[in-house]
Amino acid sequence: MTKAVQNKTRPLRVGLVLFPRCMPAALFATRDLLEAANGRSGRALFEVSWAAGDRRPVEVEGGQALRPDSLIGEHDVYAIPGMWTARPAAVEEALGGSSLVRRLAALPPTTKLWAWCTGVAWLATSGWLRHRRATATWWLRPLLETRFPTVQWRFDEPLVDSRGVSTASGPHGYLPLVTAQLLKHLDADAFDDVRELLLLPLPRNALPMFREAGVMEVDDALRPLVARVLRTPASALSLETLANERHVSSRTLRRLIEAHTELRAAEWIRRIKLKQAANALTHSARSIKEVADAVGYSSESSFSRTFRSELGLTPVEFRRRYGRQS
Repeated sequence: MTKAVQNKTRPLRVGLVLFPRCMPAALFATRDLLEAANGRSGRALFEVSWAAGDRRPVEVEGGQALRPDSLIGEHDVYAIPGMWTARPAAVEEALGGSSLVRRLAALPPTTKLWAWCTGVAWLATSGWLRHRRATATWWLRPLLETRFPTVQWRFDEPLVDSRGVSTASGPHGYLPLVTAQLLKHLDADAFDDVRELLLLPLPRNALPMFREAGVMEVDDALRPLVARVLRTPASALSLETLANERHVSSRTLRRLIEAHTELRAAEWIRRIKLKQAANALTHSARSIKEVADAVGYSSESSFSRTFRSELGLTPVEFRRRYGRQS
């Protein structure tokens, strides 16, 4: 299992940039994905806020006004959406005299930037793409190549990351862009759960026992505990160990779990580990032993016995029935 690389001292501060006539749908979706990652990981990986040059409401596409709750200059990373147009002339008109361009240009060089669709034009105009690789929506190519010849344009690539500045093409370019960021901050199992909840669902492990132990649907009080169970080897898991980490008694923790899940505590913990193993069996070609080792069972035989006892299938039979290749 890959390890998350997020700085644990504080969350990554993400500013969702508002400007007149920008398309807000992608910003809402970006916020939802980042907040889901927070919930699934059991800790604040991202601190998300609406950002602009001042706190006055910004009229976005569709006539609605959104009020910024932070200022550009207060974040680690900025997400810059596109605007609703298909005419290069309209993009040039919006860029002319834009205060957003000046504010982006003034950001420190350590700032991370995500932009998609016509939002890439704001980055290019502010100088952030100079001598960097970048992509953008195909119909912007004549405008961007002419105005910004020092940018190493890659219009045949949907997503390009160049030294902390990430660009994507199309009005839905936020999706591969944010997905790439989540893969840097979440382990494989956590990312799978976020993808299943908010992206294109896959037909995976639709067994009642896994739905009952649904990780994304648990109460907020249990999410940090779920994250701990997933990170702890199965052979080292016990109610006592988890209770000690939370500085509560085993009896208190047992009551908390059973009140929120209607399952016995030991059963709920076991199902989380088995779902973790089932995900690996379903979506990877790792051997049964490798899966058992990754989830932390003491041996392949112990893993297979537990798996068959709970699911009525051996790991091999489960993979044959539910694997993506089946």
